[in-house]
Amino acid sequence: MQCHAQLSSTFYNCTCPNALNTIHTSVRQAISRERRMAALLFIFIFMIALFSEKTALPNLGSVRGYGIIKDAKRKVQKTCPGVVSCADILAVAAKDASTHVKPDLPGPFDPLSRLISAFANKGLSTRDMVALSGSHSIGQAQCFLLRDRIYNNGTDIDTGFASTRRRRCPQEDQNGNLAPLDLVTPNQLDNNYFKNLRQRKGLLQSDQVLLSGGSTDDIVLAET
Repeated sequence: MQCHAQLSSTFYNCTCPNALNTIHTSVRQAISRERRMAALLFIFIFMIALFSEKTALPNLGSVRGYGIIKDAKRKVQKTCPGVVSCADILAVAAKDASTHVKPDLPGPFDPLSRLISAFANKGLSTRDMVALSGSHSIGQAQCFLLRDRIYNNGTDIDTGFASTRRRRCPQEDQNGNLAPLDLVTPNQLDNNYFKNLRQRKGLLQSDQVLLSGGSTDDIVLAET
């Protein structure tokens, strides 16, 4: 027997019709008080997926956003007790926060200076930027995002790595073919992303620029 799950923005229309507006209001108010909270919410949601407790040692003093989610949950509970899950509140908060982040979303071809400034615009430091880039330890990228790097870059890419990637990404067509961001452990969140950079095996140009003789070199090296 098979089943198919599908997220729906209308799921609570009957059981809690004001749920999404209530969550949206909490997120919007938080961001209006502190502009960088949109980006910090993303860090929070990323970290909550990795750690089961907010008091875990790596989280102490570094993860923010609990108050926003708690406030949204409290307000939703007032109108619809026991209806909307915390997981759904997190998902909706992430969606709402993304509307504030997208205009400054860095691109896969950006130079280091652009990456640093894009994150700085959200109140995040260069060290924050490098740490968040480590999420590229998992996931995949489409061929059109890396074609120029694997075919036209002769200095900061390992030749064997480029050759391997070309097998799935021809010079023309098949733009949607996927390549793992981390060829070593593509489904595991670890520090191989940073190790790959040391070997000039960053998949995207915006990955490899983190270790290319610039101001972020020491931060990357410290992660390996």
